[in-house]
Amino acid sequence: EEVRCTLALEASAKTGQNVGLAMSRLVELAIRADHPEQGPLHYGYLHKRGHGATMFHKAYKRRMFVLRKQDDDQFLLEYLANGEKKGQIDLAGAIVTVGEDRRTFDIHESTRTYAIKAESADDFATW
Repeated sequence: EEVRCTLALEASAKTGQNVGLAMSRLVELAIRADHPEQGPLHYGYLHKRGHGATMFHKAYKRRMFVLRKQDDDQFLLEYLANGEKKGQIDLAGAIVTVGEDRRTFDIHESTRTYAIKAESADDFATW
């Protein structure tokens, strides 16, 4: 299946077709290969504000997020950049606050607050 995705990506790039669809399929394969026993509950792109960002410097970066249920019935939100896992947010005990624009939300974990922004209102509703 991975070979078919790679070929689809190459064909899309040559013909100028939607490369994003082929890339999404490749990301899905990588996510499932990383944890074959527990597929993701949901995944998609969100924008995460950098850890050192201040309220005056809002540097959001687009990241692939993957929501997983752990064995102990707790939830984990992983984020990736360029296909590599960059971090995770333990949602056990976390508090989520929603912004007035209904596209942004903050996840308050015990040691850190993550500022997240959805690409659209529909994406926000899905998450």
